[in-house]
Amino acid sequence: MPYYPFHLRSTALLVIDMQNAFVDPTYPLAVTGALQSVSKMNRLIRVCRQFRIPVIWTVHVIKPDLSDVGLLGISISSGKDSRALKSLSEGSTGTQIFRGLEWDWMDGLIKKNRFSAFYNTNLEQHLKANHIDSLIITGTVLNNCCESTARDAFHRDIKVFLPVDLNTTRDYEDIGFGAYTAEDMSRAVFTSLGNRFAHILTANQLIELITSASK
Repeated sequence: MPYYPFHLRSTALLVIDMQNAFVDPTYPLAVTGALQSVSKMNRLIRVCRQFRIPVIWTVHVIKPDLSDVGLLGISISSGKDSRALKSLSEGSTGTQIFRGLEWDWMDGLIKKNRFSAFYNTNLEQHLKANHIDSLIITGTVLNNCCESTARDAFHRDIKVFLPVDLNTTRDYEDIGFGAYTAEDMSRAVFTSLGNRFAHILTANQLIELITSASK
């Protein structure tokens, strides 16, 4: 597993898709673990702000006419709940950052319509302009948007710190290979990413790295 040195001035916190559609349990795409992670996420956000680590949020947003939804529309539309795609529609409450999170208007905000936060956005340009070469990746869904972003960061030589308790996923039904709980899926993804793509650690260990780097 890669163990990266931590540098305050070249690191940013990326909070992926912690929006109503994925956090609020009344929405069809909600991830149970995402709601449970809010308090711990806020703690990390406060620590990052204390040490002047930039905070960048992403939200998954698609056009109301679905013209930019891509292949994601096929997999979501095959589900039973027609509200799923609508919850990601531009202008809907589902695309708003969850109210329990400590978002600030000074934070960065990236709107994306694919899993990776790098796809067709200005994220890479923003990082380069601010001399950032390391990302703390948090949010949901671990094996979709978080993993895709982590792999794309690696291919851009951006170091990734991935706290296991701040990246959440859901249970998956059997499609021919057995059902997977969120815990099963998380173990598989963290094992895969941890072998090549990311520095895997807990939120507490990450906060220790941040505070140690400030001394």
